[in-house]
Amino acid sequence: TVSVLYWAHSPHLMPLTPVVILLTVTYGDVATFAGGCFWSLKDQLEGVKGVSSASVGYTGGWVANPSQEDVLRGTTGHVHAVTVLYNSQTVAYKELLWKFMSLHKWWQGDRQGKDVGHHYRSVIYTHNDEQRAVAAEVIAEIQAKFVRYCAAEIAPMGTLYLPELKYYECAG
Repeated sequence: TVSVLYWAHSPHLMPLTPVVILLTVTYGDVATFAGGCFWSLKDQLEGVKGVSSASVGYTGGWVANPSQEDVLRGTTGHVHAVTVLYNSQTVAYKELLWKFMSLHKWWQGDRQGKDVGHHYRSVIYTHNDEQRAVAAEVIAEIQAKFVRYCAAEIAPMGTLYLPELKYYECAG
C-alpha cells in the first residue's frame, strides 16, 4: 500500500484554492527511490519492463504538504523521489534497485551532478523489511564491486507529496 497526497484546484472554491486528495493504492508491488531530478528518473524507470507506472514527489521530510520552493530551499528535509508500481513476477525488486543505482551518481552525497542540495541526495525508501534487507545487500555489493563508498541512504517510506500542478505542466 502506498499513500500519496495530491494537490488539486477545485472549480467550486475560490481560484487557486488547493484541495488535498489522499490516494491509496493497494495493488502491485511498490518501490520508491530518490536520486536527483525526479523527472529524469521517472522517465527512465517507466521504461523498465514490469513497471506499470511511476509518480514523482517529495518524501523523507518533516513538513506536511511541502511546496517545490520549500523543498529547494532545503527547509523541509524532503527529497525529490519517484514511486513506481511494478510486477515482481516480471522484474524483481533487486533488479529494479540495480537499475535505479545505474541511473544516478550513488557515490555523491547531497548532489547529483550540477544539482546541489540535501533534496537531491540518494535514498532508497523501503516499504517493508524484505526491501530493506535487499537494499542493504545491494549497497554492500556496490561497495565491494566498485571499491567506493556508496552515499545512498536506506530509509522507511513515508508519505509522497506530489508536486503542484504547475510543475507537471512544465515537465510535460
